[in-house]
Parts: sequence; C-alpha cells; structure tokens
Amino acid sequence: MLRLTGRPCVVVGAGATGRRRAQSLIDAGAQVRLIDPDASALVKAPPACETQARPFAPADAEGAALVVAATDNPQVNHAVAQAARQAGALVNRVDAPELGDVTFPATRRLGPATVCVDSGGASAAAARVLVEQALGAIDPAWIGLLHAAVQQRTRIQNKLPPGPARQRALAGLADEGALRALQSGGPDALANHYQSLLNATPDVARISATVERG
Repeated sequence: MLRLTGRPCVVVGAGATGRRRAQSLIDAGAQVRLIDPDASALVKAPPACETQARPFAPADAEGAALVVAATDNPQVNHAVAQAARQAGALVNRVDAPELGDVTFPATRRLGPATVCVDSGGASAAAARVLVEQALGAIDPAWIGLLHAAVQQRTRIQNKLPPGPARQRALAGLADEGALRALQSGGPDALANHYQSLLNATPDVARISATVERG
C-alpha cells in the first residue's frame, strides 16, 4: 500500500476506472488532479479532485509522485506513461498493468482494516468480486477488536519501554486470545485482557533484565 499523504498525483482519463483510481489516491492522502478533455466525464469526479478539462500534456507529470494512465486509448496511455517516467514519477497503466510500476488491488475498508485482492492483472472485475467475498468471511468481532486495539496501543507504548515486554503486550492486543475475550465476555472481558497484558509484562521485563545482568 502506498503512503501518499500530501503528495501530488495525476490521473489521466475520467472514466469509471480513472475515477476509482482517483478516489483510491484520495483515500491514501494524495493531492489528486484528474485530467480529461471531456468535461462531462469530470462532472462525476470525486469532490476532492482538482479537475482539468483538456488533453494531457507532458508537463502535467512534473512533480507528480504517481501518474495513472486511465484512458481508453492505448496510444495516449503509452504517451502518458512515457512522460511520467521521464519526470521520475511512478506509473499505473489501467490497460496494461504489467507495463506500469504500481497496481491497484480491489480495496474495501472495514473499520480500521483494509481488505485488498489483486488478481495479478487477470481481471479487475474478478478482484472486486473476490474482495467482497473476503469481506463476508470476516467475523465482525474483529472490527470491534481492532478499534479497541488502536486505542490501547498508545497506552502500552507510553507505559512500557521498548523491548520484549512491550512487544509481547502489543502482540496480544488483537490476537486470538483477545478475540475470544471479546466474543465471550464483551468489552469488559476485553478490558480485563488488556489489563492482564500490562500486569504480566513488568515481571517479564524484570526477569529479562536480571538475566542480562547475570
């Protein structure tokens, strides 16, 4: 997954695929410019996009972290990809993923979790079906557990110094034991589980320190 917070990205082609790519980049924190000579297509662009109703120009790739070639014309996509590489930007080609640097898996957010499926370039439609099936297989309790783990993570990092004790506690935030506690006893049982992680780890830390001194 790309981390693009605050970085400029360009999507060329405002069809359905181009708009999905633009939204994915926005979700990753990027500053997205969507270019298409068809102004009517840009009407459907994600609200957070900057839109420009004109043909792509090589100068559009200057300063971009990533350029997406998403038109229905392979020659235009080829030209966009060439301009992007000359500008030092990464490239995603929707018509020929194997010729680009970056692929976009089918992605769905489920609370703090992101579920992705990549078809290896075989079929974007199949990837979208598979990611929906994957979502259906996830126990909803995991989502509540992940929300709770996010809140507890900072508590553990503030209370325990770096080392094996902290790693042990962090590993227990969202493991099978934590899930069982939540499923069997709800939030109160999960809170007790988290407290037991903090109560147990100081002894582990002291034992480790004693062994090292010995």
